[in-house]
Amino acid sequence: MPESTARPHFAAARHMMGIAALFAAMLTVFAAFAPQPAAAAGSLVFARASDAVTLDPARAPDLESTKVIANIYEGLVTVAESGTEIVPALARSWESSADGTRWTFHLRHGVVFHDGTPLTAQAVVQSFMRQIDPERSDFAGDSGVSRFTFRHITAVSAPDDHTVLITLDAPFPPFLHNMSMATASVISPAGGDIPAGTGPFRLHTWEKGRRIVLKAHTEYWRGAPQLDTVVLEVIPKASDRLTALNVGAIDAFDGVTSDIARHASAQSSIQLSSRTGLRIAYLAMNTQKPPFDNPAVRRALNMAVNKIPMQTLIYGNTAVVAHNVIPETVWAYDETLPPYVYDPAAARDMLAQAGYPQGFTATLYFCPRPFYPEGIEALIRNELAAVNVRLDIRYTEWTEHLKATGNAEHDMCIISWGGYNSDPDNFFYPLFHPHNAVTPHAQNRAFYTNPQVSRLIEKAQQETDPGIRKEHYRRIQRLIRNDAPWIPLVYNRELLAHSVDVTGLRLDATGVVRFYGAHVRHD
Repeated sequence: MPESTARPHFAAARHMMGIAALFAAMLTVFAAFAPQPAAAAGSLVFARASDAVTLDPARAPDLESTKVIANIYEGLVTVAESGTEIVPALARSWESSADGTRWTFHLRHGVVFHDGTPLTAQAVVQSFMRQIDPERSDFAGDSGVSRFTFRHITAVSAPDDHTVLITLDAPFPPFLHNMSMATASVISPAGGDIPAGTGPFRLHTWEKGRRIVLKAHTEYWRGAPQLDTVVLEVIPKASDRLTALNVGAIDAFDGVTSDIARHASAQSSIQLSSRTGLRIAYLAMNTQKPPFDNPAVRRALNMAVNKIPMQTLIYGNTAVVAHNVIPETVWAYDETLPPYVYDPAAARDMLAQAGYPQGFTATLYFCPRPFYPEGIEALIRNELAAVNVRLDIRYTEWTEHLKATGNAEHDMCIISWGGYNSDPDNFFYPLFHPHNAVTPHAQNRAFYTNPQVSRLIEKAQQETDPGIRKEHYRRIQRLIRNDAPWIPLVYNRELLAHSVDVTGLRLDATGVVRFYGAHVRHD
């Protein structure tokens, strides 16, 4: 779903100087946003770098889609604000059989969808089966995230109106964590042109590539939101988002880069919120294409990239250097694993021994994002040029980037992954198992496969002893380090900038911003 090119335009303002330029920039911003209800009581305007790809939970491949979906829909369970504990949502309670293969969920009473349809167990069954049963006309199982979420479910049934029974093919400890993902959201069985969930906000309008307008769900089971309206504006440049906040055209924005954080923190009218996240930015090498099918080449490139200047010049305090393929916040992280040492001379020798004494040329797909901003690709290109690896950088729009890299069109790509929950399986299975290296919706963008790693991932999925699970994951990390399908770049922090008049915004470890509980003071 390509983004519209019709967006608020701030490009000229970036090149102006002095007071007159600032005044002109303010006029531009006000003009761009004047039709929106930013100043209306009970409304909030939130800016982000790009639009959602889809608002269908079953097909959402990206964070921007998930950010909206999380405010429209709900699942049976959710993740607490801590980012680790599973807590009730549409299910008020649940229990499992002794062998962990049968899960019973007891639904809340009195919950209604945005279209007025009551929540029943049959509605949950219908919502889930569209992702499980390929014989259904509304089957949505072509989504890689959908496959990941529901792969162990063999049956979903409704013994009564408020009980859902889910049967698994084997014990699966990450099951509850997977049920907290946006993909497991429950949608209204009534269908319709406008998707309906049970969440605190309903979709009002969507100008694709420009803005999404949400309205309060006044019959929300937790009580109506304080906000009547949430406007999600697309403003691609972080500097333009800051300008818009300064002049009051928006109330908050995410995608805060290090330079924007410095400017924002110096202003008394702006508040910065941050938290340790579950996200890693990385460079994936397509292991199915020469020369990246050779592990020695991939190891050499890991030794050729110096991440310290990247962290210092690009990220500042918004990220820390990554030495592993999962964030330090994930409980199975192996802190004893040694990182690759920056050594371009050794990298050149290794490339020569692998059959590339003159290096080679490769295509790097890149779409600047807050988690890997513009400039990072140039640093990497310069680092690799020092070992005779020449990069042809292909700049793409976000939807094009997802499509091309999910379809294995790249040699290399820079992208990030944020865990939908804190379970290690939420990283290793989608990113390193061959089940998720299937075009055109691959999440495993290195198209990496190692039978030993795959077996260990599957063993860890069924192991109920946490200590043994952790050891499986540590072995996986060692094997992946040796195979080097990625160059891990940084672990990102989640940052949010908002007016001091805004309270109650919740920033999750996943990067999702929740608007329920938010309030804007309008003088």
